[in-house]
Amino acid sequence: MLSTADKFLGSLLGAHLANRNPDFTDPQNVAIALNQVSNQLERSNHPPHPQPNPCQQAAEAQGGIAPSAHYPVRCGVAQLTTAMVSQGWNKEFGSVLRWLLSSHDNHQQRHQAIAAVYQQVTDDALTSDALHSIQALYILGDCLEWFMQSSPDVSRANSRLYEYLQQQCATYPAELINQQMSQLLAYLCDPLPSMDNGDNSLQSGPLSSVMLAAQHCLRYRENLALALSTQPLTPLTPSLVGALLGAWGGPQVLPHPWLLALPSHTMQNLVAEADNLYRAWAGVANNADCFGAFALDF
Repeated sequence: MLSTADKFLGSLLGAHLANRNPDFTDPQNVAIALNQVSNQLERSNHPPHPQPNPCQQAAEAQGGIAPSAHYPVRCGVAQLTTAMVSQGWNKEFGSVLRWLLSSHDNHQQRHQAIAAVYQQVTDDALTSDALHSIQALYILGDCLEWFMQSSPDVSRANSRLYEYLQQQCATYPAELINQQMSQLLAYLCDPLPSMDNGDNSLQSGPLSSVMLAAQHCLRYRENLALALSTQPLTPLTPSLVGALLGAWGGPQVLPHPWLLALPSHTMQNLVAEADNLYRAWAGVANNADCFGAFALDF
């Protein structure tokens, strides 16, 4: 069973790799990636876990979903969400992902924080872009929570995710539950249909990107390269697929060649970032380095 620490690392690495790898639609690249992903990767080629000083911030990597110190774990959600709504998801996704990972096991706290921001935005002036971004943030957080807490080999995964999201939607502000959200959620029902049906109204916007990413994870859970190679995706969707699939299957679902191609400083920074997030989430951020980062999942 994967630990939470592995899932944190898988999510950050997956988002970064999906965002930065320019050749994931190349059939030859995909074939190489799939052929090289094996049990050996899980046993002996797992990315190393150096033990950084938790009091030191990781240096920013070059491009992609790089480590960020702008929004500390478990705080700054109002500033983060406001920036995300005003500046767009592409710019703020790295920080959004870190906050959602740190609160993946507490949907009540997460929903309350987003609801407070929603109220603030509503008081100022609610635009359709802001409404869609906040809808997407609710759904993305709940999707990430489900993937973090579910086994990659769970049966009827799409139906179970659909039921979980339906349950969570009951706690959202009523104004956020509209026909488009209901339609998009329905695409997770059994049997799993495709959103690629020519209906542009279902394929545009951040909420559609989140649901399309979740669908790709459910269809192609074995490997990130396969999940990204099936059809052209909007700019943010690959990072969403990488973040969700990495959270579900850990580093094992990430193509080995892509991991090997990462610059060493980028790998070290992302590993350190995942370690710091895990320490903060587990409540051991101030422990001495000599104790390491233990997997506290029982």
